[in-house]
Amino acid sequence: MPKNDALSILNNAVMETQVNADDILYFSGKFAGYEHLKGVKKKYESLEEVKKMLKDNLKKLSIGNIEDVTIKKNKILIKIKNCAFCEKNKASKVKCYFLIGFISGLVSKALNYNFYKFSGKEMKCKNNINENCVFEITSV
Repeated sequence: MPKNDALSILNNAVMETQVNADDILYFSGKFAGYEHLKGVKKKYESLEEVKKMLKDNLKKLSIGNIEDVTIKKNKILIKIKNCAFCEKNKASKVKCYFLIGFISGLVSKALNYNFYKFSGKEMKCKNNINENCVFEITSV
């Protein structure tokens, strides 16, 4: 089973429970993103290196193609085309909670901060008739 299919199944299963599903998916994703970089020895010295790391990792994991990353003060805006969660699930109740968490976990670990340093939210979702998913990652 391809990686993005497994993530879509997890996303759907948790959403069906109706029990604080968004938090479960968000923190599962955040933990996965943080752990994903745990074995990496490289320290990311700049936000430009983090930007490249995000693009490389999401593409490698077949989660989505980053179309744009904009960095402003303590905010990172990420536009994703072909989000694995939206492409497989056309139901409007499915959101990208796991992916938002995953990205914020990657950013926290890449910049050598603790697990809770960055948080994320979805600004636009392709499932809600937007062209792309757009996420905002901020420093807490």
